[in-house]
Amino acid sequence: MGKAIIDDDSIQSGCRTSLGIVQKEYTFDNSVLQSYIDSIPEGFELVPFNENIYHQAMKEAWSQEFCETFSSAEDYLARGFGFAVQKNGKLASGASTMTVYNGGIEIQVATHKKYKRNGLALACAAAMIQECVRRKIRPCWDAANLISKKMALKLGYEYRGEYNTTHISKPGNLS
Repeated sequence: MGKAIIDDDSIQSGCRTSLGIVQKEYTFDNSVLQSYIDSIPEGFELVPFNENIYHQAMKEAWSQEFCETFSSAEDYLARGFGFAVQKNGKLASGASTMTVYNGGIEIQVATHKKYKRNGLALACAAAMIQECVRRKIRPCWDAANLISKKMALKLGYEYRGEYNTTHISKPGNLS
């Protein structure tokens, strides 16, 4: 196993247990995915990410991970994509490309605490998976918590088991 040497006193690290999802080519049930999208409550709207949503996401701590690996809105819109649920034009939930690689993406999902438990993240994730299927790219999922694991299973992913990860970040960003 290799070693990483980081010469920066401002870096923090921590270990977490993640809930692994099997990484393979999946055949998703489009009718199940569409049922999650169709169940968005009245007053909410599912829309693709655009520059406005990118900027909204970057302003709020709960949603920054949607786009923070991209250098700008232009970079995100050129290489990434996502789906948001909005209420009155404001970002309430979303699913986005956290990372992009040749032939696939890693999905990031989050919901503002005010709107949790309404199926919004599930609808956004379902739309992401449908778009990945349309683009013929692999939608990878990794679960940081039990809620994410349950969502992955509902969407058609398979659980692999727990594993440990090390997270490195600047002070104030370690969660």
